[in-house]
Amino acid sequence: MENIGENKTDTEEAAIPELSRAAFWRSELLYGSVTLSDRIIFTRSLAAMVKAGLPLSRALAVLGKQSSKPAMRETVRALAVRISRGESLHEAFAASPRVFSPLFVAVVGVGEESGTLPEALLTISSHLKDTYDLEKRVRTALVYPAVIVVAIILVAVIMLLYVVPVLSATFQELGVELPFSTRLVIGVSTFLHDSLAFVLALFAGALFFIAGISQMRWGKRLFDFFILHVPLISPVVKEVNAARTARTLSSLLSAGIPILETLRVTEEVLQNSYYRGVVRNAHEDVAKGAPLSRVFTQYENLYPPLFSEMVAVGEETGKLSTLLGETAEFYEEEVERATRDMSAVLEPFLMVAIGVAVGFFALAMITPMYSLVNSI
Repeated sequence: MENIGENKTDTEEAAIPELSRAAFWRSELLYGSVTLSDRIIFTRSLAAMVKAGLPLSRALAVLGKQSSKPAMRETVRALAVRISRGESLHEAFAASPRVFSPLFVAVVGVGEESGTLPEALLTISSHLKDTYDLEKRVRTALVYPAVIVVAIILVAVIMLLYVVPVLSATFQELGVELPFSTRLVIGVSTFLHDSLAFVLALFAGALFFIAGISQMRWGKRLFDFFILHVPLISPVVKEVNAARTARTLSSLLSAGIPILETLRVTEEVLQNSYYRGVVRNAHEDVAKGAPLSRVFTQYENLYPPLFSEMVAVGEETGKLSTLLGETAEFYEEEVERATRDMSAVLEPFLMVAIGVAVGFFALAMITPMYSLVNSI
């Protein structure tokens, strides 16, 4: 009988990961992904319900019904199934790594062990909110330049496909001698008109190629290196990563996570491979007894001197979590200022670029007309 019970348990345990993967793929392919804002709302609501005394299974059932997004409902349903089968909440989170990061697992695990699960969930919610605000600042700064660039490309394509062929036919009928700029514009227009399918396929292929190599280790590292050395963008990228590192370390340490586990989770949370390497080195050095600040001091090309100084002061005073939180706030404010400055610099640059492009096109199309008028 004991063997039968054990076999049954093994069968159930084996079926749980399959359920989680199925729920994930249904959410991703049919309903879309779970966004950062979805996770913020989920953790806040779950914290409030657990604090009010609701069992986890009941709280998840309520959240599953209340969620308006199918992707979130599927994710919560998978969590509820795992909880009903005897898993802890942090184990259920760990089974969906594409939705719940290692930070979720680590902080919730400590909260469950210490009996402070609501506080742990609120810590995660606060961390996600700060991350969301940081990403929103960067996106907001990039929206305007992106819209302008896309608008320029669309207008240029429309002009080359529909306006230039008409003018080209007119010039050809009248036998006007065309300058080089006009021939260049007409040549590009002819190529685009005759090979539009090829151009679109080439563009799609380039996107797929970039997406493919970005998933490879060497491709990801090459992309990270490029981002860290692009003028105007690289300072913002460095401040974003410094803020994210400080915020993650602060959140984990304040939740009572040991320093080595904190560094391991932080490495997994960071996206840039160079910053992940620094945190990995920090983990190795701290495991050997070295101070945390020593590694950050060695990589001042990635982490500004202020970062390592604040870590050193935090270690000396025993207030590392608090000072890291203040460091994160400082760099988040710096990111906001830098993104404003970047927008202010890009706006006149884009206006000049638009003026040059429009002027070149107008000169190329109008010059033959003046030649025709003069010949008459």
